[in-house]
Amino acid sequence: MTIPGEAPEQPTYHKDFQESVNLFEKSFKGVQTSSFDAQRAQYVTVMNESLKTMQESASGLVNDRLISLKNDLSKDLNKYLDAPTTEHQEKVQQDLDSLKSESE
Repeated sequence: MTIPGEAPEQPTYHKDFQESVNLFEKSFKGVQTSSFDAQRAQYVTVMNESLKTMQESASGLVNDRLISLKNDLSKDLNKYLDAPTTEHQEKVQQDLDSLKSESE
């Protein structure tokens, strides 16, 4: 038996996850180069929203590895924001690279 009408749209979890990783990465670069506190605050807001989207998308994909990598990124971002050292910056970038390669 078939039900007439349009087929439901496929979930866009994978695409949403990749877009949120890219947006996070752009904002992370922006927070490093901005000298204006208000602009830095906006970048941090975008990064936090991107983390939420990553969580929702990874949950929708039922991908525990992506969830774990997103959690690592969140923790390392907080460390970077508390103390923006080169070491913390590199760790966030490593997390981003891992997320990007894992989500492709």
